[in-house]
Amino acid sequence: MYKHILIATDGSPQSLHCMHHGIDLARIHSSRITLITVTTPYSVSGFASGYFDTPSNIDEYTEYWDTVAADILSGADDYAAEAGVKLEKLHAVEVSPANAITEEAEKHDCDLIIMGSHGKRSIKRILLGSQVNEVLHMTTKPVLVIR
Repeated sequence: MYKHILIATDGSPQSLHCMHHGIDLARIHSSRITLITVTTPYSVSGFASGYFDTPSNIDEYTEYWDTVAADILSGADDYAAEAGVKLEKLHAVEVSPANAITEEAEKHDCDLIIMGSHGKRSIKRILLGSQVNEVLHMTTKPVLVIR
């Protein structure tokens, strides 16, 4: 039924549970998986007191978040291998995780998006609306929300 499943993860315990569920579903359907994590791009925040941004700030920021994303995505390697599921890992850099998730699902022709019902952004979720809710409004693809 599902040939290509996109699983969104942010490294939280909830998204780890979601990732395992998605890998199990992919095994049952002989699907392949694209596992995505999204980090926000570097942004000059306009610090006062004569702070000057330099290219090294951008490089350090990028390197740090690339390392974090690689750690988050590596959590699926062993589980996917044991399940015999083909896994592609993707680190997107985008202001809106929901936008990155929907764009990558389209780009990779995924036929199911799997997300956790909540993740690391709990306070932001209350203020701005959940990423799941945004994805539901932005995509025409089926979305499976794991609690």
